[in-house]
Amino acid sequence: MQYNLRYVKPSAHRINMSIFNAKLRNMMDTEIREMPPHLSKRWVKKVTLKDFNTPEKITVIASLLRKMVHFGCRSNLVRKTAVGILHGYRIPAKEHLGEISAIRHWISYNIHYVFDMGELFQTPVRQLIDWKRGVSASDCDCASILFASLCKSIGYQTGLLLVDSKGMGMINHCMGLVKLPKWDEYYKGKWIGIELTKHNTNIGWIPPLTTKKIIIKVDGAKLPTVL
Repeated sequence: MQYNLRYVKPSAHRINMSIFNAKLRNMMDTEIREMPPHLSKRWVKKVTLKDFNTPEKITVIASLLRKMVHFGCRSNLVRKTAVGILHGYRIPAKEHLGEISAIRHWISYNIHYVFDMGELFQTPVRQLIDWKRGVSASDCDCASILFASLCKSIGYQTGLLLVDSKGMGMINHCMGLVKLPKWDEYYKGKWIGIELTKHNTNIGWIPPLTTKKIIIKVDGAKLPTVL
């Protein structure tokens, strides 16, 4: 079930995205200046890997993605960006599906999707800094890392989902995973997949040809059952 679109369409609340994003950039300026020097290298790095689909490399990638989310969600820049998005989209308190929808909407419409050579993985902080500078360039895995980190920074259990979107048994796509609270009206504590590279897919949508899934858990979250 897709969340009520009044929470994910800025025009519905007459939100000026340019003004909203300008406020986010001003906040980021302060956070970037105050970033501890000994953490900056860890938080802003990019890592490139090749031969993505070998079993050994997928294990390495899963560990890398997990660490990027683990450290990313602890950044003040990431948390304040998540909070800024919720305020900018005017999401009421405890509207969990609205919060997730707003973060997804902001990423899909603001983080520029660009294919990479091999597999280039960027930390959430790196992606936000590049966005602030007007040079964002992320593919599905980077956008999913950012989504998982933003949601985790405001208290959600998150993870990542690797799939063979073309149904050929070869992993070629990454999605976000997030768990809704048990009292959520629609999903009642279930894990849902989040597509970050398409604007018009429902919350919980997974490529219909998918036959293979690899779930990457973050920080000891229980193994999810994806819708």
